[in-house]
Amino acid sequence: MSTRSRAPLTPEQRDARRREQLDHLRQATSALLTSEGWQRWLRTRSRFHRYSLRNTLLIAFQCPHATHVAGFRKWLELGRCVRKGEKAIRIFAPVRYRRRDTEQSDDEN
Repeated sequence: MSTRSRAPLTPEQRDARRREQLDHLRQATSALLTSEGWQRWLRTRSRFHRYSLRNTLLIAFQCPHATHVAGFRKWLELGRCVRKGEKAIRIFAPVRYRRRDTEQSDDEN
């Protein structure tokens, strides 16, 4: 197994990738206006009910027959192999943040 590492993305590359995902999202949203597009999204939404609307649209647009979505390393942890040449399903990663409690900081002062 090769231990080749990828170079980190530059901010410009990240912005380009984000713009590409937003374009996919716009196309998927416009596809909802057709009966086939709506049914495709409903099937995807039934399988990925814990995912956001935005991510289910991206999944339905990129790979409507997907049943599970995970990162490469997660597939390896699950004992699965990813075929060489397979393309990733790109979704927006959830951003989790901790809300700062302003009351605690006021009490400390």
